[in-house]
Amino acid sequence: MVLARLVRPTWGFVSIARLPEWIARLPADDPLLAAQAELVGAGERRAWGTSEFRRRAVGAGVRLIVGTGIDHVGQLCEMDLAGLPMGTEGADILDGMLCELGVFDRGPLRGTARRKRTGRLTPEELAATTGIPERFQVVTALYLATYASRLSDKYPTLRHKASAVAHF
Repeated sequence: MVLARLVRPTWGFVSIARLPEWIARLPADDPLLAAQAELVGAGERRAWGTSEFRRRAVGAGVRLIVGTGIDHVGQLCEMDLAGLPMGTEGADILDGMLCELGVFDRGPLRGTARRKRTGRLTPEELAATTGIPERFQVVTALYLATYASRLSDKYPTLRHKASAVAHF
């Protein structure tokens, strides 16, 4: 049912499924086999990492394709790659392979660069994301805004202040 795209499995299921054995039984014209061959070719052209990590990257790519319910590599997007859990083996090499194939119009990025926030959070957003109870978020945001205007507007300092208040 998974390979026929009748159901869309979760990453938890796809990550432990024996997909290589399932894929080996597919007909030669199946799009999943073509996607796998495309990823293998990209890995061999650039020789990303060791052969073991290239194999893991191809596996992660195929699992990602199955998990998202798409038919070929070109349909993957940044959000699909960002949705991989932290520590997924081969994710960085998979990113490089997708850049090599022209799926992404950028250079390859490591996990930390792919996942980093694109901008500063406001004091209200900092108060909300650090786990401060809702009834204290308004006063915490006011404290952070005042701290930024009177003492230091350095973003790492504000993040640490928000974290310290959350622990308190």
